Amino acid sequence: RDTGEGIAPDVLAKLFRPFSQGRPSSGGTGLGLAISSRLASIMGGTMWAESEVGKGSTFYFTLQVRSMHCLHWFLCHILLCTDLHLLCC
Repeated sequence: RDTGEGIAPDVLAKLFRPFSQGRPSSGGTGLGLAISSRLASIMGGTMWAESEVGKGSTFYFTLQVRSMHCLHWFLCHILLCTDLHLLCC
């Protein structure tokens, strides 16, 4: 959960679409959340966000993992490539 400015409901409704951005001035391509959502879907899960304008946002995802080995691989090779800085491996 962050404590930023939050995301308006009309923007939140299309946030996971390709080339959609919460703030066009952010300089991104609008693909990050679309790709993340698609990856979650491919892995049998889903991704969504909850937000309140003026209070912040929380992003969630679920995945179906067949074994602890798969979970370990996912944590080490996928999430470590982000800013999460998870300790594993």
